[in-house]
Amino acid sequence: GDAVARELAKTHSNVTFVPTAQVYARGNEALVLEHGRVVYLDDDHLTDYGASLALGTLRRAVDTAYAKINEDPL
Repeated sequence: GDAVARELAKTHSNVTFVPTAQVYARGNEALVLEHGRVVYLDDDHLTDYGASLALGTLRRAVDTAYAKINEDPL
């Protein structure tokens, strides 16, 4: 999981690890429902709503990566 993705990000300049665990954590427990909406479809898959919760985190990561590309073109 995370360890493999983090290692890829360390060894490949075109890979960025975007942590999203904090989006789905409530203390030591995983967020299962939010505002009456189901977050996980099963143990390993998010519902569409669950995926949408990480949208802000992912959008910021893409914006940061895009800005970096524009600062340092290939």
